[in-house]
Amino acid sequence: MAILMHKLFRKNIWLLLVSSQVIYGQHNDYPIQPVAFTQVHLKDNFWTPKMKVNAEVTIPYTLNQCKITGRIDNFYRASGNCRQIK
Repeated sequence: MAILMHKLFRKNIWLLLVSSQVIYGQHNDYPIQPVAFTQVHLKDNFWTPKMKVNAEVTIPYTLNQCKITGRIDNFYRASGNCRQIK
């Protein structure tokens, strides 16, 4: 059983590596190349204000509503970690 699991694991890792090269690999004949999201910086008058509102208003408000309504507690329950529930 362990040998079969090891073979399946190796096969899945190989497929993962091959598929990631196909999806994320560099294609020299294509004018647009992928970059890491940490290399992306928006400095314009359209997206930057929207991202600021999301970071400063929308996300904190939504997270607070999730806490107030017990949605966060449901994640603790689902994980089996009930000590965090009020």
